[in-house]
Amino acid sequence: ARFDISSEHQIFGRIYLQDSHQLGEDPTFLTTRDDLMTQLTMGYAWQLDKHWRWKSELGYTDSDSDISYYSFERTYLQTGVRYSF
Repeated sequence: ARFDISSEHQIFGRIYLQDSHQLGEDPTFLTTRDDLMTQLTMGYAWQLDKHWRWKSELGYTDSDSDISYYSFERTYLQTGVRYSF
């Protein structure tokens, strides 16, 4: 979802959900693998002019697996500047 504060400023958010079930055995752990991955992201974008755009986002990912080796949590902050021709 995106909300335009003005023509130059936007805030946005995303939700991802992935539920995966593998039919075959994992060759290392000799068991089937079921994963549930959730990702939440919020961000801000600023269109400085016709060519330049600055964007930052804060995200959180939680991946749960019945094989603990594949489970993780991650929080990240990223920012970038883009020039379009």
